[in-house]
Amino acid sequence: MKPTIQNVDLLLSIQPTEVAKYLQSHGWHEQNRMEEKASIWTLPAHSEAEFEIVLPLKPEIPGFALRLYEVVQTLELVENRSYFQILGDLVTQVTNIQVQGIITQLDKLGEAESVILMGCAVGKFRKIQFDLTAANYPLAVKAYQERLPVVCTGDLVRENRCFVLKNIRDFALDESWKN
Repeated sequence: MKPTIQNVDLLLSIQPTEVAKYLQSHGWHEQNRMEEKASIWTLPAHSEAEFEIVLPLKPEIPGFALRLYEVVQTLELVENRSYFQILGDLVTQVTNIQVQGIITQLDKLGEAESVILMGCAVGKFRKIQFDLTAANYPLAVKAYQERLPVVCTGDLVRENRCFVLKNIRDFALDESWKN
């Protein structure tokens, strides 16, 4: 049976340096480096088993997505958390992602209309900030005042500790909740 890789685009968007930071902050230790191709991480045994992760370091290496999928699977087992919970902690940028949620804050700063949305992206509930055009701002005001869910597509980027949605398109009220 061949393994199935879920969300290849998300896996390809993960930066190996972010995975290394994550592993280090969760008690893993880098044991060895195979040139600039991969690093081997171990987690000291908490019971009978010691865990090992082979982290690919270059996205252009054949099989990069499969190796990252194996990393996430190992973390699932060790941390007893879901694939999407772990993936959500590792992702720092995703292009062309659909986000849906409720607008919790509106700010009009000169020409820019800034919006804060509490919504689901990459398997986690997040606070996401983005700027809207003047044409879309009235719809955002309506959604905010009436607590209506919205949906839009853009490029999600983690900046510092916040997520920002850039290149917004298809901003609309989310009619799917009515069904």
